Amino acid sequence: MDLAQTEGLSKRRRTWFSVFAVLFALIFGIGLFGWIGLFLGWTAGGSDQIHRVHDIGSSGVATGIFVASPLLILSWRRNDIGLVQMLGVAVVATVFGSVLALDWVFLVYVVILAIPIVVLLAISRGWRQFIARGVGIAPDLLIAAIVSAPFWAAFAVKMASLQRAGPANDPHVEMHHWTGMAIMGIAVVLMGVLASERTPGWRIVAWLTGVGSIVYGVASAVFATYPGSTVPYPGSEGAFWGTLAIVWGIVFTALAERRARAT
Repeated sequence: MDLAQTEGLSKRRRTWFSVFAVLFALIFGIGLFGWIGLFLGWTAGGSDQIHRVHDIGSSGVATGIFVASPLLILSWRRNDIGLVQMLGVAVVATVFGSVLALDWVFLVYVVILAIPIVVLLAISRGWRQFIARGVGIAPDLLIAAIVSAPFWAAFAVKMASLQRAGPANDPHVEMHHWTGMAIMGIAVVLMGVLASERTPGWRIVAWLTGVGSIVYGVASAVFATYPGSTVPYPGSEGAFWGTLAIVWGIVFTALAERRARAT
């Protein structure tokens, strides 16, 4: 039984829920460069080459995987309130990342993120489900999220400091890329904590969280050395930390699968 049915909604409301979920997914995935950055970041050339890791992490992971993808999945899995909660977590991560970077302009994105949450909850009348607790904390997932927190916190602080200290004419600063990377790092930890709550749809939340970490880790490792230099691409933490991000993502999804099959 889906979320709309539990609230006794009409077929028309359920249809509108799905339509808006797809519409918002396309806005964030294509209009706001989420899915586009996720794929084109790997092959960007010329003057855009310096943005490869930022396109993959700041746009692809933070927006494409953590926002656009759950919206798309919601179009046919309306019962998975955990996917709507992912959007709420994205809002919190955006606030923290923007404040940490002193990037006040980027707080506008908080309003943009809030729109699909409000619209979908209004249509489904799912306000109560949105703030409801899950079936119980999964200790293994929570511990895994906490273990990763020091790395992602240090990463977010580093990225935010580059946004704060960078010159205004720096293209990375102008495009708020450092802020986006800080938000991505914060979001990975918070998404992991959300998955551990096991609200409906938590398994998908866990998978998207793990995949997000893996995608950034691969990008960080692949782009560990900028051509003609000995330093990584902007936003890359190098092969070692990139590999750890990959391993953590795999472990986290494996733990989620084991937990899901056990229950």
